[in-house]
Amino acid sequence: MTHFSRAALAAATAIALCACATAKKTMPETGIMSEKPATVETSETMTASASVMEPKAETPAATETLLYGAMTKFELMTFVETVRAANLESALEASGPLTVFAPNDQAFEFARLGADANIPAILKGHIVKGAMDAAALKAAVAENGAPVKMMSLAGTELTVYVMGDSVKVAGPSGTLATVTQADMMQSNGVMHQISGVLKPKS
Repeated sequence: MTHFSRAALAAATAIALCACATAKKTMPETGIMSEKPATVETSETMTASASVMEPKAETPAATETLLYGAMTKFELMTFVETVRAANLESALEASGPLTVFAPNDQAFEFARLGADANIPAILKGHIVKGAMDAAALKAAVAENGAPVKMMSLAGTELTVYVMGDSVKVAGPSGTLATVTQADMMQSNGVMHQISGVLKPKS
């Protein structure tokens, strides 16, 4: 191989490595909790920057939707399969912005949803209008001095808490799930992986 060819190959490799670099989003370590929940509007995108919450989430290309983002996460395979079975792909590909609290595989295994479960309603109960990353959720709780309530696409109420460094969300049935991976930023919103399925009241 000539000296020119080796130089060209080295340059091409450097360009390819630069193109593969990804950005990471961070969030703050603050937040307080109160016994009196307050309501927060989530119609607008809310963001903030600060220190990281484990684990860090990588920011994908701007053209990737929430559905695509879920498909790239091994821990969300059951969530994706359930969305497809309920023909709700369009809900995760809507223009948004949206916030999705996506239960991981272990959450679905523990929930043991029966054949009589209203899967479309349960899934919509994990989606909120407006994109709120973990920093914005923590800031809203801190500003209100209380947990904040949000209305899901299913018309059910979700309550967001901050406990120490953790963000938690409770569903209508009282299930309290922890955000195990935050800020999966997509073109039409943000997704947070959670440890529980937010069931409606039975």
